[in-house]
Amino acid sequence: MDTEDLEQVRRHLPAHVHLTRHSATLTGSRREVDVLVLWTDHPYERCPRCREPLPRTAPCPLYLHAEAAGVEAAVEAVNREHEACGRWLDVAYAHLDTDRADAADVAELARDLAARWQSQVGHWRRVRRGELRELLQDLDTAPEEGETLQEARDRISAGAQMDPGPYWDADRGCWAAWDYDPGDDEQILIEHAPS
Repeated sequence: MDTEDLEQVRRHLPAHVHLTRHSATLTGSRREVDVLVLWTDHPYERCPRCREPLPRTAPCPLYLHAEAAGVEAAVEAVNREHEACGRWLDVAYAHLDTDRADAADVAELARDLAARWQSQVGHWRRVRRGELRELLQDLDTAPEEGETLQEARDRISAGAQMDPGPYWDADRGCWAAWDYDPGDDEQILIEHAPS
């Protein structure tokens, strides 16, 4: 696949899919090796374990290892362990040898990865909604000593405008909890307690 074809494919990649080209010269044979790597964004905006914010776009998850003399270059995975807590971060990826791939192959693989990303995001949305429902079930709305019901609601809702968590939904007259949508930085998920 030449550079012009690669740029054409890159311009038409599905959302949340990335493409790069890795080239290396084998140390033993001096043969040039060229692969295309496709990968997806993280399917969540915060680490599922420690809840620390993550960049949406993951770094390229593969590299070429061509150091051993006389050995074919190997495509190897980079360490995707989250520095803050050690959780292995989810990224869907694949690679193609540029000698054997054409634009149609790359486009098909990109569509497959986009579908996998959507599936991962769907999983994390269900997990997140379940966590919000559990939070609402565990919510203790009883006022503390010397506190009115409204003061208890205000205390529990403190910070809910900026940080995910429970709040009193005055319009519906019930508790609700919100969190960021794993697949869309502009959207949030909201669950309401049964009234």
